[in-house]
Amino acid sequence: MTEETPEQKQPETYTNHICRICYHMQDTCCADSPRVPFSISDIDRITSLGHRLEDFAIPGEYAEEDFRGEEPWWEASMVKINGKFYKLNVRTKGNACHFLDPDKGCTLGKNRPDVCKIYPFWIYQGDEVTYEDREEVTCFMQNRGSSVSYAMTSIGETADSIRKYFNNIRKDCIENNEQHRGLLLRLMGKDTSK
Repeated sequence: MTEETPEQKQPETYTNHICRICYHMQDTCCADSPRVPFSISDIDRITSLGHRLEDFAIPGEYAEEDFRGEEPWWEASMVKINGKFYKLNVRTKGNACHFLDPDKGCTLGKNRPDVCKIYPFWIYQGDEVTYEDREEVTCFMQNRGSSVSYAMTSIGETADSIRKYFNNIRKDCIENNEQHRGLLLRLMGKDTSK
């Protein structure tokens, strides 16, 4: 683990600018072909801001190796349509997130998806917040060896808020599969009345 400099010991709390700063330092979660899955509450928050689902979401296709062996609730959340697996994902502009403005950072700010709010963290066993596996390449803080507590503070979150967002994601995966299916079919231009 690398030692934190004096500037790092007083981390910037989350603003729209943390995404902009990170984006200009390396390929990041927001700029390297992000696969951001939306929950129904994420979609509701974003559409309440005046964005149309068709403008910011796509049917993201997943291969079985992308989710097999993951948490059972995550596996069960995959929507199978015509033999392929999907989730509602963010549309990209080039390789970057639809909502990433290189000069302003994340244009959603506090309304960004729950999975963005907890990134680069995950909860694997119990309720311990840890770095998500295999994210060293796209997470600047994890790459440089920042502690989990420092990294949480840097994005303006706490272990409790990370747990809350994580539980929202898990609950959505368990309870909203049919709503996801309907929205995916809508985005695919299929008749959802059948």
